[in-house]
Amino acid sequence: MKWQDKFTNRILKNESGENLEVDFQGFRCQLLMDRFADGSLCLTLVDLDENDQIARATVAVPAHPPTPGFIYVKDYGENEGMLDALCAAGVVTDTGRRLTVGMSEVAIAQVPPSIRKQYDLFARSTENVNTSERNARH
Repeated sequence: MKWQDKFTNRILKNESGENLEVDFQGFRCQLLMDRFADGSLCLTLVDLDENDQIARATVAVPAHPPTPGFIYVKDYGENEGMLDALCAAGVVTDTGRRLTVGMSEVAIAQVPPSIRKQYDLFARSTENVNTSERNARH
């Protein structure tokens, strides 16, 4: 069984229904959805060739959960270039706004309606699944 078969309901799709692909730091990736404890969208990049987790694109800021339809993108350190990669793939739009978290800033990005709809369906289907159990599985 391919990993994509196991996580098919978590893989982001484009408007044509095909799996979205993101090029990040030389890796060709697909995006897996999950949700943070605050209910916001969590995005993880998985390498299409090696099936390895490459990066977590988003971060949770418990003291300031994002407005629905928006996410916080980690675009510094090992994730430098993440915001540009997500924008190029049509996953988000950069709002130009930033939120200071500790000594870093996260980008506030808007999620297009098609992706927000996918996430809402996914979130509803997993409402009764304990977040810590779900996170322990991957």
